[in-house]
Amino acid sequence: MSSESDGTARIPSRMGISPGFAFDITTCDEEGNPWDFDKEVQKSKAAKLLSDTGPDLLVGSPMCKDFGFWQRLNKARPQEPEKYVSAKGSSQYSPLNHLELVCPTYEIQCHGRRLLLNEHPQQAGSWDEDCIIRVMRLPGADCIDTGQCQLGQEDAEGNPIKKPTRWLSNSKRILDALRWKCGGRQGWRDSDGMRTRHQPC
Repeated sequence: MSSESDGTARIPSRMGISPGFAFDITTCDEEGNPWDFDKEVQKSKAAKLLSDTGPDLLVGSPMCKDFGFWQRLNKARPQEPEKYVSAKGSSQYSPLNHLELVCPTYEIQCHGRRLLLNEHPQQAGSWDEDCIIRVMRLPGADCIDTGQCQLGQEDAEGNPIKKPTRWLSNSKRILDALRWKCGGRQGWRDSDGMRTRHQPC
């Protein structure tokens, strides 16, 4: 999450924004408790903090694992859809709980004439969830697909990782800045003038 500063000279970012705060199971509130959104008290505390601060830009990247491509295959199999539903809602830190908390905050951002950005793998099942579809229908909201290799994603050896990713935002400028598709075929990257093969993500 990012929020614009008061405009003083101490802003370190060349984009004119200052870091805000992060809600994640690996980060904690002021009392040292993880932001576990399976707990109603943490949901309420996060919602109040967002309401009180009104960040200019709200960035969300919901949990990927249980919305992933392989889970969608389970959904498509005749005898496996119950595994797909169970995976989304039964874990200690439920990805669906997280998604259903984030989406209303996106709506608040948009109605407050502030910016939102949601990132998830292009083929993630989250894009089919009702709460995300509502966000897609917000005024000015749009989606683009990007190859992460075009944004510099690499493995430890410097080899490109494509990772097709979808971005959802109500800011045309943000989406235009992310509008980089990889045109390489048969596993090759096309952006650096060299025949560099993508690595598995």
